[in-house]
Amino acid sequence: MEIYDISVINGKEVPNPDNDRFSLEMIEMEIGDSTFVDTRISLRAHTGTHLDAPSHLLPFTKDLCDYPLDRFLLPAVVIDIKDPVKIGVEELKAADIREGDAVVFKTLNSVNGWCVDPHYQMRPDLTLSAGNYVYLSMEAAEYLVEKGVTMLGLDFGMGESWGEPPHTELHKYIFAKDVIFLESIYTANVPAGRYTLSALPLKMEGATGLPVRAVLFR
Repeated sequence: MEIYDISVINGKEVPNPDNDRFSLEMIEMEIGDSTFVDTRISLRAHTGTHLDAPSHLLPFTKDLCDYPLDRFLLPAVVIDIKDPVKIGVEELKAADIREGDAVVFKTLNSVNGWCVDPHYQMRPDLTLSAGNYVYLSMEAAEYLVEKGVTMLGLDFGMGESWGEPPHTELHKYIFAKDVIFLESIYTANVPAGRYTLSALPLKMEGATGLPVRAVLFR
């Protein structure tokens, strides 16, 4: 069996870090004559590799606990995108995309390591016009929805550009179509083709998103 871990490492490779984004504290506890070590973890729901629930954007209210488990364990296709600027429709037409799939992208974001470089993603000049990351075009999103996909795996901390239309329009469109975002994955070492994707979130009611250990296997 081929297994590919497409998750980034929290605490080491955490895209879009803020001061309160992630922390890990070791806590020693003396029980009898033994010392146990517990761990206190603080992180935002959208830290590292994570799923976006529709409730991440108002007025949507659906969270990840509202989905059946088969929405997180599903057939997937990895598509190797060569365009250095955007994910467009033409490259998608050549891929084996099936109804119910998760579509997982491999772009220069992964190949060049941008998706796992927090310093890169926090650059003040990071804009579409500068050509600094590969984004998902609205036309491609509409094409994928028409194909009946249920999840989009993006190898960056966001999928849309910061240009026109406003960058929230892609999220609004995707959430309205009940498609889930899997963001900040790392696919540089994954060959294109068909897989099964496991991206199971914690069972936590009310969260607008949750970190996952995303794995492709076949």
